[in-house]
Amino acid sequence: MLVRHENGTVRIWSAGHSIMQLLFVIDTRNEFSGFTEEPIEATDSKTIDTETDSSDDDYQITSEWPPFKKVGDYDPFCDDAGLSVQRVAFDEKSGHVVIGCRGGHVLVYSIEEDEKELTPQILNVELYESSKLPAPARNSEALPARATPRKYLPGYQPYPLSVQNKSVLVQLRPAHAVSAVASLSSRHLFAAANEYGFAVIDMNKQSVVLQNTFVNQSDIHHVGAFDDALSRFKSMKKSIRQTFRRKKKTPVASLDNTIGTMNSESSTKETSGHNISKVFSDTEDDEVIVTKPVERLIEERGACPLESPTWFIRCLKFLSIPAMGIAGVCDVFVVGTNGGKLVIYTITDQPRAEDACKLLKTIALRHAAPIIHVDVILEPGTRQASSARLIIFTEEQIRSFYLPSLKPSRYKVKLTSVEGLRIRKAAIVTLHNVNDLSNCESFAAIVNNHGEQILKRRKSSP
Repeated sequence: MLVRHENGTVRIWSAGHSIMQLLFVIDTRNEFSGFTEEPIEATDSKTIDTETDSSDDDYQITSEWPPFKKVGDYDPFCDDAGLSVQRVAFDEKSGHVVIGCRGGHVLVYSIEEDEKELTPQILNVELYESSKLPAPARNSEALPARATPRKYLPGYQPYPLSVQNKSVLVQLRPAHAVSAVASLSSRHLFAAANEYGFAVIDMNKQSVVLQNTFVNQSDIHHVGAFDDALSRFKSMKKSIRQTFRRKKKTPVASLDNTIGTMNSESSTKETSGHNISKVFSDTEDDEVIVTKPVERLIEERGACPLESPTWFIRCLKFLSIPAMGIAGVCDVFVVGTNGGKLVIYTITDQPRAEDACKLLKTIALRHAAPIIHVDVILEPGTRQASSARLIIFTEEQIRSFYLPSLKPSRYKVKLTSVEGLRIRKAAIVTLHNVNDLSNCESFAAIVNNHGEQILKRRKSSP
């Protein structure tokens, strides 16, 4: 289990048993200048010892039952908000860990058996033309990287380059929070995105294979208003003003009637026009003015300020699928946006980096809900690649597409319109039979906005 922290660390826990044990601690703060704290060792017995024979001081005495023991890193303070880890991707085949942070930097870590001394080598990736950016985005500064070598113990280390004593550090510019990361170890590729666009980087060649942006020039001034993960608004007064509409508008028709009868019955109409009545108190000396409620016109609701823009990238994924015009199975790169747009690129072996990724197809979902996750499954009881299906998880629905034609199938699950729920996290999981490990089945695991976990089974096609 990988846990990301605000202070720039990622902790890897062994979750295969009832008692979790800490295996590795990846500290991204070591890659930047100014950080001098000693690295946290995973072999520290005080950190990983979670047995019940410890002292009573380790327990948090509460009225709840059962009392749970508090373990982990409890540091509510952070030196720099840019160190906060936003996204983590784990490659199951190679064990690589891709980490994207709030300062726009992306790091790749791999398991090494030898001790090494490494210095980060920065690769700046311009996701948007700097001359067209507004001044705040153009002047945003990234965290300064460390210029001196540092010794790393065996375990997780920054991914080494062919250049001697150099490691990978990618800086996205403008330096905004990373919104998604992905890894493809078989081709030594990884991808990262923020609000301005995305990029696919070759780790060995230290080059950009593909980069693109979905932001229009007319919307460039609105980009960056959603980069603050702690506050969804830059102005608290503005958010309160949009939430509570306290200003009451008077209908135009009632104004005409009030003006026409103002001269004849000015005192009476003035009181009734403002819906004010006088109520005498118990002493009959003081008058208390009571304002009656006034009905407001029903106005059209504008765009919800809580929603992220449609160009915001929520999902990056490397998949192996059968594609039209290509024999066998090929690697593809999938980008999912907040506006229900799915862009698919094919990855081929080409001598030029610009020719390695080609646009295959763009799918625009009709309900335009944010895309959360994309995966590929096989038909139940089959092992052929031609029976594969592309599964798209959005906040509102689960959609299925035939491969390699990428045409929509009849398989569809609507959660928001039927159950009133929204999908927050989703994945395709394979569960094995306890008695027969060779017997397994794929399920769609969903976490909704109520905190509930749901498993949905794929029905066989008629």
